[in-house]
Amino acid sequence: MAPKEQAVFDPHGLTVQFVRVVEDSRCPTDVTCVWAGEVKVQLSTRIDAAAADQHEITAGQHGTVGDFQLFVVKVEPERISTREISADEYRVTLKVAHSR
Repeated sequence: MAPKEQAVFDPHGLTVQFVRVVEDSRCPTDVTCVWAGEVKVQLSTRIDAAAADQHEITAGQHGTVGDFQLFVVKVEPERISTREISADEYRVTLKVAHSR
């Protein structure tokens, strides 16, 4: 998903929007780091006609929205030490699981 893009998961009525990358401290691919770093994204979620909620989820972790688990599977592009990533370049891959 690109920033501001949303997906609707029918028939459960869940809408998820990728808002932005909040933090990207991942180690650039062309550098050797002691710590791999992490990337955290902001998602906006809504179930049916309810008000939207904001969530910050770190890649590799999950958040809970009602009966759903949202997993941030991947955030692209990878960091490179010689180049800044602009906000609109980011793409996030999510996995949504319904627990019922």
